[in-house]
Amino acid sequence: MVAKIHVALIDPDETICEDVSTALERRNDPLTTTIFTNSETLINRVENDESIDCIVSSQSLPEISGLELLRAIRDNYPELPFILFTDQESASAVKRAFAEDASDFCISRGTTEEYDVLAHRIRNAVREHRLKREIDQTRERYELAVRAASDIIWERDVETNDIRLSEGIENTFGYPADQEYGFDWWQEQTHPDDEAGLKKQLHQAFEAQQERLQQEYRVQRADGSYAYVEDTCHIIYDTDGTPTQMIGAIRDATEQKEY
Repeated sequence: MVAKIHVALIDPDETICEDVSTALERRNDPLTTTIFTNSETLINRVENDESIDCIVSSQSLPEISGLELLRAIRDNYPELPFILFTDQESASAVKRAFAEDASDFCISRGTTEEYDVLAHRIRNAVREHRLKREIDQTRERYELAVRAASDIIWERDVETNDIRLSEGIENTFGYPADQEYGFDWWQEQTHPDDEAGLKKQLHQAFEAQQERLQQEYRVQRADGSYAYVEDTCHIIYDTDGTPTQMIGAIRDATEQKEY
């Protein structure tokens, strides 16, 4: 089930807001909207209501411009999706919007097609925001766990195969902590007898959209010897079910295995 999205619409013309609201809420994948005609009221609402997922603003507001509202929001909410929905379609207007860190920019002519584009961009902006927030929260949980257990924390971008390893990689396995590593490199350090099984487990986890995966295997240290490790990770998927990020913690279990 797709999580609901609450959109704050602001325009000095309430009729325009109502038209946009009606178009968004009548879709097959409806969005919940709240209408504002005053920027101060909107700012106060954002400060006291965490349910707002995205702001859609006109550029022409009575007290301040849409860009000034964007700056005010960004001061305290740097990640909150904010889309300018305006009839100003010049290249300079678009450039100014993105320079002020707008999430997106849509042209407003009141057509069904443009409302469809707006809805699509709202969903994209909110999806990216939620995914980033989930990644940040997961990373924070693992970092706390690692500090408590003296493990290695790692993070993998599934698309690029880049990985980030904490300083524990040097303390535990002897590899420089300040060096950049890829997932292929990490697989090369895995014991050959363990590699096929690990790949199969990971493939099955992805197929089942499994969020948590725990594996045991051997990793080659910098001196050529092998360590037994327990590797527990959290897998993050996008709305299409595609794995995007993996965040995990590795514990050296060599002593327990040998004795």
